[in-house]
Amino acid sequence: MIQVFIVYFCAEAGLPEPKFLNEGERFRLIIWRDWLTADCCLWQAKGRISNRDYCELRGTITRTALCDLEALVAKGIFL
Repeated sequence: MIQVFIVYFCAEAGLPEPKFLNEGERFRLIIWRDWLTADCCLWQAKGRISNRDYCELRGTITRTALCDLEALVAKGIFL
């Protein structure tokens, strides 16, 4: 019964349907979210995202931002 409520609230929040896993003695619930939402909105609005913009958005230093952006490019998320 609780699963129905969880699915409902995820849908209300605009999240994908969660995954329920029964793993022997333990139960696992996976709730998905779009971890790139803020980054992608900035990128989509401007058509690009600079290292400086990313630093301000994520509150990080330049080198970390560069590593993050390079990883996003390598994964094909940003071009």
